[in-house]
Amino acid sequence: MKLWQGVSLALMLAAMLTVTPVAAADDPNTVIERLEAALMAKDLDGAVALFADDATARRNPPLPNTTGMYRGAAEIRTFWQALIALNPRFETVGQRQVAGEQVTWTNNTGLDLFRRAGIASFISRGEATVRGGKIVAITITIPPEELARLQAAMAAQPAPPTAPRTGGGSEAAYIRRLGDG
Repeated sequence: MKLWQGVSLALMLAAMLTVTPVAAADDPNTVIERLEAALMAKDLDGAVALFADDATARRNPPLPNTTGMYRGAAEIRTFWQALIALNPRFETVGQRQVAGEQVTWTNNTGLDLFRRAGIASFISRGEATVRGGKIVAITITIPPEELARLQAAMAAQPAPPTAPRTGGGSEAAYIRRLGDG
């Protein structure tokens, strides 16, 4: 009888170990890890696939001339496309905190734009709701003190050179003259 109990216990443990990785794939922490890996690999499709069709993404503070709110797959694609172009690197500070469907974290985030200005990384904070393995809401925040540091570094950068004007007049005047030909 003891042999049968031992075999039953072994089978039960094996079944539990087999189920655990499947459940972990939907875990909010794992989903955010997959998102960051996709973004660093410049896998836009992989990143967007982690979002529910009606998901929302929020950038705080918003970029100039935007609300900072993105809704649905097409807008979320835009949200991440701009970031991927800046060659993002993320290093989690401490542990992500998971409470049910909610996950919060702090990252050292590196972007080429700021690396060129002498800032290797800056602090960003994330909050997300993950339901059924899909992100339904995410907010990325740059704290005010970090934003001030980034703005100061960018303000200290020289203005990009402009092409010399030739032939006098503006580009608009030149374009108008093209039609006179």
